Amino acid sequence: MVKLEAAGVGFISIGPNFRCGHKMDTNAQRLVELAAPLGMEVVIVEPLLYAGHPVSSSRIRNAILEGRLGEAAAMLGRPYVLELGTGWTSMGGFWKAEPAGLALLPPEGTYRVVLEGRADRISCEGTVIGGSVILGSDPLGLGRLAFLELVSRE
Repeated sequence: MVKLEAAGVGFISIGPNFRCGHKMDTNAQRLVELAAPLGMEVVIVEPLLYAGHPVSSSRIRNAILEGRLGEAAAMLGRPYVLELGTGWTSMGGFWKAEPAGLALLPPEGTYRVVLEGRADRISCEGTVIGGSVILGSDPLGLGRLAFLELVSRE
C-alpha cells in the first residue's frame, strides 16, 4: 500500500474475488479497510458478464487469437483495433504493415476491416498472413485497423 500511496494512487477498482498479499491473505473488503486511512478510495465492482461468464482479458485475447471477432467486440464494447507499428510498404499493388509491439493478430485469413486515421475511415478487406496485414487498396497512410469480421480462412 505504501508504494501505491507514494505513486499518488487515489482510486482503485477491484472485483469481489480480489486477493493479494502474503499467501493471498488480503481480500477485497480488507483492501477497502487498509486503503481508507491512506486517502485511497477502493470500489468493489461486480464482474461484467458475456454469455453468462465474466469478461476478462484472457477471454478477449483468446477470442481474438481464435478469430471470434464478434465475441471480442461484444466483450470490448467496440471492434478490436490494431495499432500498426510500421508504415505501409508498397508491394506492387499491395500494401503490407506489421502490428506495433506485442499486439495480437487474429488467425491467418481475410477480414472485413476499417482503416482509421484522425478524420478518415476506409472500409476494405485485409489479409493476415505471416504476422503481417496485407491490403489490396492504398491505405493512405492510415495507421489503425479495426477488425470487424472474418471473411475467409483461405
